[in-house]
Amino acid sequence: MAYERFRATLLRTLPFSLLAVLLGQWPSVYLLQGGESMQLFAPKSPGWWGVMLIASVGTLWCWLMIARRQWRLDPMAVDIRVATRVLPRALLILLMSTVLVGVGALVLVIPGIYLLVALWPALAVSLAEDASARTSIDRALVLVRGAWWQSLSVLVVMLVLVLGFFVLGALAAFALASLLPMSVVTALLAAFFQPFVTAIGWAQYQALCERQASSSANNSL
Repeated sequence: MAYERFRATLLRTLPFSLLAVLLGQWPSVYLLQGGESMQLFAPKSPGWWGVMLIASVGTLWCWLMIARRQWRLDPMAVDIRVATRVLPRALLILLMSTVLVGVGALVLVIPGIYLLVALWPALAVSLAEDASARTSIDRALVLVRGAWWQSLSVLVVMLVLVLGFFVLGALAAFALASLLPMSVVTALLAAFFQPFVTAIGWAQYQALCERQASSSANNSL
């Protein structure tokens, strides 16, 4: 199901995936152009923090566009309007999820891990069901209840795919070193990979919804 969705919507999502890759590289380019240190914990200028904020928000908007264009077949103008309207809500979901996972990890490690997996579908819920941030988080917790291990297995598969992507990117970069710079090859692979990961997320969301519907039907009998 995920691959079929990815293949059917690739051309619709690829421009926004490429934009997300470019935005992700912007902070590093800013450091290089300004002669600032690339080390993770080195002090950064206010300008870099501004670029980082814009790039992060822009990347999230691109993800909303990719997810929206995979979920529905509306015109691009409609997708842009909806993604822009949902953006503040998505930011709030990420903030609330981060706080909940952080608190859970501070109390005990296991609650933090549980919430990290359980809150994964929250953004999909918000986009598909047009739910508020609080409702999306509550709904995600309900959907994953009883299917936590299955959700974890999907995340593990995604992690393996990410690791495989980096290996593939390195091999492709070496193979095409005489034709294209390594950064260009990696960026192109990342642009194709991101819609596929999003399609997996949609497939998981639908599987959770179908599981809940089936469970509710069985309980009503």
